[in-house]
Amino acid sequence: MAKTKTRIEGVKGELATTTYMPDDPTGVGVIMTHGFRSDRSRCAQSGRYLSSKGILCLTVDLGGHGQSEGDLDDFSVNDHVEDVVSAYDYMKEQHPVDAGRIALAGISYGGYVGLLASDKRDISSLFLRAAPLYPNAYQDKPRREYSDTDVLQKHVDEGNNALNILSQYKKPVTLVTSGLDEVVPSSITDEIAIVPEVVEHTIEAAGHVLKPNEQKQYMSILASWAIGLTTYQSAE
Repeated sequence: MAKTKTRIEGVKGELATTTYMPDDPTGVGVIMTHGFRSDRSRCAQSGRYLSSKGILCLTVDLGGHGQSEGDLDDFSVNDHVEDVVSAYDYMKEQHPVDAGRIALAGISYGGYVGLLASDKRDISSLFLRAAPLYPNAYQDKPRREYSDTDVLQKHVDEGNNALNILSQYKKPVTLVTSGLDEVVPSSITDEIAIVPEVVEHTIEAAGHVLKPNEQKQYMSILASWAIGLTTYQSAE
């Protein structure tokens, strides 16, 4: 496996990325997106694992996070969706992956913005861990104007954009939920789980942040998803 770091253009400045290049590539690529106020280092273990299975993995610091440029308070949900689109375009144009074989794995907020990005680009599969759903009215608001604590305690709004996109998404979706999640209410993840295309896995005793023993269970679920990426796609 070769690991390279580079910077790409995002919606409000440069984004820091790390690419995990497999020794024996299958043509499959995965973009990995981290949670809110986190960074791409949280995706490193998964990136190394996917690469060991022949999957090229691109991890990215969303705008205002980690080593990417910008003040996080200035960014909206839609800005971060465009950052994911930029990462997709970079992977497709600059890396040896097959058209139609770029998937996305997102942690928490990264899963939410990745889901929204699937309406803008041809993302072949979604892996969402503890993904929230923000009310539509907040998608264009800069982050300084609200907190997750307030927004995520609300019921999912009727006609939620992310749920509408998911209901039209006819490709494989894996959802990993935590049984004791103290950040994303079960009322939100339940709305995602009932969409017909979604396969849900629950880590029963886990909170929003996984402990080492829970991380092992998470990696086992990710491994099954990775097998599906390579076998399902190669059959097309």
